[in-house]
Amino acid sequence: MFEVNKTYRNRKGTYKVISTMGPKMKIQYEDGEIATVNMRIQARIWENIVAEQEEADNISRKRQSAPCYIKTINLLSEDLTIRGLTQRITGARINGDPELPPNTRLIYYGIESMVFFAVVTITSPPRSVKAKGYLDHLDHNEMIYLYPIDVEAHTRTVDTAISIDTVDLESVPNFKKALQIPNQFISVSEDDFELLAERLAEQTEEEEGLDGFDDDDDDDELDLD
Repeated sequence: MFEVNKTYRNRKGTYKVISTMGPKMKIQYEDGEIATVNMRIQARIWENIVAEQEEADNISRKRQSAPCYIKTINLLSEDLTIRGLTQRITGARINGDPELPPNTRLIYYGIESMVFFAVVTITSPPRSVKAKGYLDHLDHNEMIYLYPIDVEAHTRTVDTAISIDTVDLESVPNFKKALQIPNQFISVSEDDFELLAERLAEQTEEEEGLDGFDDDDDDDELDLD
Protein backbone atom coordinates (compact mmCIF):
# COMPACT_ATOMS: atom_id res chain seq x y z
CA MET A 1 0.00 0.00 0.00
CA PHE A 2 2.96 2.34 0.50
CA GLU A 3 4.42 4.20 -2.46
CA VAL A 4 7.86 5.78 -2.68
CA ASN A 5 7.85 9.59 -2.34
CA LYS A 6 4.29 9.56 -0.96
CA THR A 7 3.51 11.01 2.48
CA TYR A 8 1.89 9.11 5.37
CA ARG A 9 1.65 9.46 9.12
CA ASN A 10 2.18 7.43 12.29
CA ARG A 11 1.95 8.30 15.98
CA LYS A 12 5.33 10.00 15.85
CA GLY A 13 4.48 12.31 12.96
CA THR A 14 4.27 12.75 9.20
CA TYR A 15 6.85 11.00 7.04
CA LYS A 16 7.78 10.38 3.39
CA VAL A 17 8.63 6.92 2.04
CA ILE A 18 12.19 6.89 0.67
CA SER A 19 12.40 3.24 -0.38
CA THR A 20 10.89 -0.19 0.25
CA MET A 21 12.89 -3.33 1.00
CA GLY A 22 10.75 -6.46 1.27
CA PRO A 23 8.81 -6.29 4.55
CA LYS A 24 10.49 -3.04 5.57
CA MET A 25 10.79 0.51 4.26
CA LYS A 26 12.99 3.51 4.82
CA ILE A 27 11.15 6.70 5.78
CA GLN A 28 12.05 10.31 6.54
CA TYR A 29 10.18 12.44 9.08
CA GLU A 30 9.57 16.15 8.63
CA ASP A 31 12.43 17.01 10.98
CA GLY A 32 14.86 15.08 8.76
CA GLU A 33 15.15 11.95 10.89
CA ILE A 34 15.47 8.76 8.84
CA ALA A 35 14.25 5.40 10.09
CA THR A 36 13.72 1.86 8.84
CA VAL A 37 10.34 0.49 9.87
CA ASN A 38 8.15 -2.58 9.40
CA MET A 39 5.68 -1.98 6.57
CA ARG A 40 3.01 -4.25 8.01
CA ILE A 41 3.00 -2.45 11.36
CA GLN A 42 3.03 0.98 9.71
CA ALA A 43 0.13 -0.04 7.47
CA ARG A 44 -1.96 -0.93 10.51
CA ILE A 45 -1.09 2.39 12.20
CA TRP A 46 -1.93 4.36 9.06
CA GLU A 47 -5.29 2.59 8.67
CA ASN A 48 -6.16 3.37 12.30
CA ILE A 49 -5.27 7.04 11.85
CA VAL A 50 -7.41 7.28 8.70
CA ALA A 51 -10.35 5.63 10.51
CA GLU A 52 -10.00 8.00 13.48
CA GLN A 53 -9.98 11.01 11.17
CA GLU A 54 -13.08 9.77 9.36
CA GLU A 55 -14.88 9.32 12.67
CA ALA A 56 -13.90 12.84 13.77
CA ASP A 57 -15.12 14.24 10.45
CA ASN A 58 -18.45 12.44 10.86
CA ILE A 59 -18.92 13.88 14.36
CA SER A 60 -18.10 17.35 13.06
CA ARG A 61 -20.64 17.03 10.24
CA LYS A 62 -23.33 15.88 12.67
CA ARG A 63 -22.66 18.84 14.93
CA GLN A 64 -22.79 21.28 12.07
CA SER A 65 -26.25 20.04 11.09
CA ALA A 66 -27.56 19.82 14.67
CA PRO A 67 -29.84 22.49 16.20
CA CYS A 68 -28.29 24.98 18.64
CA TYR A 69 -30.25 26.58 21.48
CA ILE A 70 -29.80 28.72 24.56
CA LYS A 71 -31.79 27.31 27.48
CA THR A 72 -32.95 29.99 29.92
CA ILE A 73 -33.47 28.95 33.53
CA ASN A 74 -34.23 30.58 36.86
CA LEU A 75 -31.33 30.44 39.31
CA LEU A 76 -31.76 31.84 42.80
CA SER A 77 -28.18 31.05 43.82
CA GLU A 78 -24.77 32.10 42.57
CA ASP A 79 -23.75 28.44 42.77
CA LEU A 80 -24.14 27.15 39.22
CA THR A 81 -23.63 23.49 40.12
CA ILE A 82 -27.21 22.47 39.38
CA ARG A 83 -28.17 18.82 39.65
CA GLY A 84 -29.42 18.54 36.10
CA LEU A 85 -25.87 19.06 34.87
CA THR A 86 -24.21 16.84 37.45
CA GLN A 87 -26.69 14.07 36.61
CA ARG A 88 -26.19 14.59 32.85
CA ILE A 89 -29.90 15.14 32.14
CA THR A 90 -31.95 18.07 30.88
CA GLY A 91 -35.72 18.51 30.86
CA ALA A 92 -38.16 19.94 28.30
CA ARG A 93 -41.90 20.24 27.90
CA ILE A 94 -43.53 17.74 25.55
CA ASN A 95 -45.91 20.46 24.36
CA GLY A 96 -44.42 23.89 23.80
CA ASP A 97 -40.70 23.19 23.66
CA PRO A 98 -38.94 22.18 20.42
CA GLU A 99 -38.06 18.56 19.78
CA LEU A 100 -34.41 17.99 20.67
CA PRO A 101 -32.90 15.19 18.57
CA PRO A 102 -29.57 13.59 19.46
CA ASN A 103 -26.59 15.92 18.84
CA THR A 104 -28.69 19.01 19.66
CA ARG A 105 -26.46 21.47 21.54
CA LEU A 106 -27.52 23.72 24.42
CA ILE A 107 -25.96 26.62 26.29
CA TYR A 108 -27.43 27.32 29.73
CA TYR A 109 -28.26 30.89 30.73
CA GLY A 110 -29.12 31.91 34.31
CA ILE A 111 -31.69 34.72 34.24
CA GLU A 112 -31.14 36.23 37.70
CA SER A 113 -27.34 36.20 37.43
CA MET A 114 -27.42 37.14 33.72
CA VAL A 115 -24.64 34.69 32.84
CA PHE A 116 -24.00 31.80 30.46
CA PHE A 117 -22.50 28.90 32.35
CA ALA A 118 -22.71 25.51 30.60
CA VAL A 119 -22.50 23.82 27.20
CA VAL A 120 -24.12 20.42 26.67
CA THR A 121 -24.97 18.02 23.85
CA ILE A 122 -28.01 15.74 23.85
CA THR A 123 -26.78 12.20 23.36
CA SER A 124 -29.90 10.08 22.80
CA PRO A 125 -33.72 10.19 22.57
CA PRO A 126 -35.65 11.19 25.71
CA ARG A 127 -37.80 9.30 28.15
CA SER A 128 -41.08 10.75 29.43
CA VAL A 129 -41.68 11.28 33.15
CA LYS A 130 -43.91 13.39 35.37
CA ALA A 131 -42.71 16.96 35.83
CA LYS A 132 -42.57 16.67 39.63
CA GLY A 133 -38.98 17.03 40.77
CA TYR A 134 -37.72 18.04 37.32
CA LEU A 135 -39.48 21.17 36.01
CA ASP A 136 -41.05 22.98 38.95
CA HIS A 137 -42.87 25.62 36.89
CA LEU A 138 -45.24 22.96 35.52
CA ASP A 139 -48.08 20.95 37.00
CA HIS A 140 -46.37 18.10 38.85
CA ASN A 141 -48.48 15.55 36.99
CA GLU A 142 -47.70 16.91 33.54
CA MET A 143 -45.54 14.62 31.42
CA ILE A 144 -42.21 16.00 30.20
CA TYR A 145 -39.17 14.75 28.33
CA LEU A 146 -35.84 14.02 30.00
CA TYR A 147 -32.85 13.99 27.67
CA PRO A 148 -29.44 12.42 28.46
CA ILE A 149 -26.65 14.92 27.88
CA ASP A 150 -22.89 15.16 27.63
CA VAL A 151 -21.51 18.18 29.52
CA GLU A 152 -18.83 19.85 27.41
CA ALA A 153 -18.20 22.87 29.62
CA HIS A 154 -19.56 24.00 32.99
CA THR A 155 -18.44 26.99 35.00
CA ARG A 156 -19.46 26.63 38.64
CA THR A 157 -19.79 30.21 39.93
CA VAL A 158 -21.07 33.51 38.63
CA ASP A 159 -17.58 34.98 38.86
CA THR A 160 -16.24 32.54 36.28
CA ALA A 161 -19.33 32.46 34.02
CA ILE A 162 -19.81 34.60 30.89
CA SER A 163 -21.75 37.82 31.50
CA ILE A 164 -24.42 38.76 29.00
CA ASP A 165 -22.83 42.23 28.80
CA THR A 166 -19.78 40.70 27.07
CA VAL A 167 -21.79 38.80 24.44
CA ASP A 168 -23.34 39.74 21.11
CA LEU A 169 -25.81 37.24 19.61
CA GLU A 170 -26.34 38.46 16.06
CA SER A 171 -28.82 35.70 15.26
CA VAL A 172 -31.26 36.68 18.06
CA PRO A 173 -33.00 40.09 17.70
CA ASN A 174 -33.17 41.96 21.03
CA PHE A 175 -31.40 39.00 22.63
CA LYS A 176 -30.97 40.62 26.05
CA LYS A 177 -34.74 40.98 26.33
CA ALA A 178 -35.42 37.52 24.86
CA LEU A 179 -33.12 35.86 27.40
CA GLN A 180 -35.10 37.25 30.34
CA ILE A 181 -38.04 34.94 29.57
CA PRO A 182 -37.60 31.81 31.73
CA ASN A 183 -37.86 28.20 30.63
CA GLN A 184 -37.25 28.84 26.93
CA PHE A 185 -35.16 27.22 24.21
CA ILE A 186 -33.95 30.11 22.06
CA SER A 187 -32.59 29.09 18.66
CA VAL A 188 -29.21 30.61 17.74
CA SER A 189 -26.93 30.29 14.73
CA GLU A 190 -24.03 27.88 14.76
CA ASP A 191 -21.57 30.80 14.57
CA ASP A 192 -23.06 32.50 17.63
CA PHE A 193 -23.18 29.20 19.48
CA GLU A 194 -19.59 28.20 18.74
CA LEU A 195 -18.14 31.57 19.73
CA LEU A 196 -19.89 31.46 23.09
CA ALA A 197 -19.21 27.75 23.62
CA GLU A 198 -15.51 28.31 23.01
CA ARG A 199 -15.38 31.04 25.63
CA LEU A 200 -17.12 28.81 28.16
CA ALA A 201 -14.71 25.98 27.40
CA GLU A 202 -11.77 28.31 28.07
CA GLN A 203 -13.30 29.40 31.38
CA THR A 204 -13.91 25.79 32.38
CA GLU A 205 -10.29 24.86 31.69
CA GLU A 206 -9.11 27.63 34.01
CA GLU A 207 -11.23 26.47 36.93
CA GLU A 208 -9.97 24.03 39.52
CA GLY A 209 -11.69 20.84 40.67
CA LEU A 210 -13.82 20.38 37.57
CA ASP A 211 -14.03 16.61 37.98
CA GLY A 212 -16.15 16.77 41.10
CA PHE A 213 -19.39 15.61 39.51
CA ASP A 214 -21.53 13.44 41.75
CA ASP A 215 -22.92 10.77 39.46
CA ASP A 216 -24.59 8.85 42.28
CA ASP A 217 -27.41 11.29 43.08
CA ASP A 218 -30.93 9.90 42.83
CA ASP A 219 -32.73 11.02 39.64
CA ASP A 220 -35.93 11.63 41.62
CA GLU A 221 -34.20 14.50 43.42
CA LEU A 222 -33.19 16.34 40.25
CA ASP A 223 -34.16 19.97 39.84
CA LEU A 224 -33.50 20.73 36.19
CA ASP A 225 -35.17 24.08 36.07
